[in-house]
Amino acid sequence: RLNQYRKLYRLGGGLRYREGRYQDPEEKFEMGDAAVLLRQAINVPAQDAARYIRDGLWTQARIPDYLDEHAAARADAVALTDQNKSLTWAELHNRCHRLAASLQSKGLRRGDIVVANLPAGINQVVAYLAILICGAVFLPLPPQTNGAMLAAWLKRAGAKAAILGSAQDQPTLAGELASLAKQSGSLDLVIQDNETRSDDVHSLIEMMDGHDDNPHTGGAAGLAATDPALLLIADDNADNLTTLAIHSHQSLVSGAASVEAEIAGETEIAGDPARPLASQLSLTTGAGSLVLHLALRTGRTLQFSQPSRPDMALVATCANHVITIARSGAGDIQIMSTNQISAAMINTGIIGDGATWKPSIGSQARIVNEYGTSLLDGQPGHLQLLGPGQCVGYTDGPTNRTIDGWLRTNHHATMSGTDIQKMNDSPKTKV
Repeated sequence: RLNQYRKLYRLGGGLRYREGRYQDPEEKFEMGDAAVLLRQAINVPAQDAARYIRDGLWTQARIPDYLDEHAAARADAVALTDQNKSLTWAELHNRCHRLAASLQSKGLRRGDIVVANLPAGINQVVAYLAILICGAVFLPLPPQTNGAMLAAWLKRAGAKAAILGSAQDQPTLAGELASLAKQSGSLDLVIQDNETRSDDVHSLIEMMDGHDDNPHTGGAAGLAATDPALLLIADDNADNLTTLAIHSHQSLVSGAASVEAEIAGETEIAGDPARPLASQLSLTTGAGSLVLHLALRTGRTLQFSQPSRPDMALVATCANHVITIARSGAGDIQIMSTNQISAAMINTGIIGDGATWKPSIGSQARIVNEYGTSLLDGQPGHLQLLGPGQCVGYTDGPTNRTIDGWLRTNHHATMSGTDIQKMNDSPKTKV
């Protein structure tokens, strides 16, 4: 009876509890203020979430689960490679858990936000996966982000930690942020991609390669697939303190699953379904995120360098939010992916002008006029998208979502059935 009383009435919880919006008041003390605000910003229409779960598009799988699965099933297979080194799935698993244990020992908790301006590569992936193992949230920024803008993003996001590129690229930035951390109400930890630590600045290399008493964590207690995992800048411009798109484990995994289904449905060269995936895309973009999660879902090697034999790899490139996966002997695949929705549309036919697109698995598209009214087949208008790979919410600021949850794009298009033909891009119209 006491528990029921607390649920219904404590802190005015009665109305929120009856409307399904109740949040236990103790959660605030288990998570930081920024983590609680981030969860409160998640807003997915109930009917859409129910459909995604019913159709198996959203599952309980969390992103670190795939790392555990591949480390157990194919421990000696290569997971990541670049021009300088390679990691097997077992080595990647150990390195991620070692870094996660070190981060947790230094106070990183579930829901905390970590900002990083690492370049695309192995260390960026290791940092991302380790942060998710801790139950924290990753906010990647471009490597060239200057100190003033980085500090502004740290303050805006309420970040608990910052992971910076090498001192060779940014010699004074880490020290400046360490001084800022002493005055900050939230920033506690500054890490740099160096081999040795300095005053108040921890070494990412030492934390990944060090020998902790407990190198393997069990992950954050209570980590759920619905938890936020990745924050991406909604308008792709890190120089503006703009809205952040919130992606959960579910939405990220779902976007990769839809592309995986398309690749699995096509004939691979020499009957080999496990060709490596070559890409130099960064996690700062929806395209880079999609490619990484596709590799995690399928267990493919992710190669951050140009393949010596392009005909033996899937090569992923991106231009204007369109990812092209080149597949020698099987035809190319194009995927429309933005920082707000991954794998929204897929094209496996004609590449380039005149291409016909279709919504990815579980996604929907509609054409509306300037007043938001749906148009008939063949009538040109504004393209709007909805799908399980869409971000689950936004931080404070303007969004490109309609009241009923559809994402406005900057494309004019026509539809015939489920076939979509894009026309010229147009300025975003908020209707």
